[in-house]
Amino acid sequence: MSNLKSFLLLAERDLRQKPQDPHQLPHRLNLVLQRVEEKFQAEWINPPIQEENGTRLWALLRRPRHAFDIAVALSEGLWPLIYDWALARSQAPRNGLDSLSHHEDQAALEAASRVLSRGRADNAFFSLVPQTEEEALNGVLVTATARGHRTISQTWTEARRRVVNQYREVGHQGKTAEILGITQQSVSEALKAAKLRPLMENEAALRSYLDRIQ
Repeated sequence: MSNLKSFLLLAERDLRQKPQDPHQLPHRLNLVLQRVEEKFQAEWINPPIQEENGTRLWALLRRPRHAFDIAVALSEGLWPLIYDWALARSQAPRNGLDSLSHHEDQAALEAASRVLSRGRADNAFFSLVPQTEEEALNGVLVTATARGHRTISQTWTEARRRVVNQYREVGHQGKTAEILGITQQSVSEALKAAKLRPLMENEAALRSYLDRIQ
């Protein structure tokens, strides 16, 4: 598998949920994509790109390690819109692509789309296209972890989500409180209510697993 050149991260928006302000969606998408691009700048062959009026997002990664982290960051940034994600090995070139229509490995794109659709049916926002029997077995755990992540995050209020997003950005409760103009105790209570610690533990476990994929 050492000859594989890249990893395709594909997302599609759940069209059953309409954006509150569709005219602002492209601008909002661009802002969120820019923040995530900067945060994970070492990971990209192609940074995240929106197509089809934001109903599809995709990126080409150098390695799979942070694929779930990227999906989480974009999903939380674009809430309450729902995006479902799939990761597939790809033979796309290391110098990148102009669009998915130019994707040289259509098999990877089609496989990612199929797995993404199955994941949506299971309410799991992140799925992996397996290449071995072991990965297929571990894929069940990936799906279950992603399902649990979505189930918890969908219970967040807007205020709780704002605290989580800011805390993820700065990594410190005191700084989060200062930026948001609230007390550190309020930040602590919001993070606890959001169950951020077990979510981050799950993210670390998936990061470790994905890091072993070649």
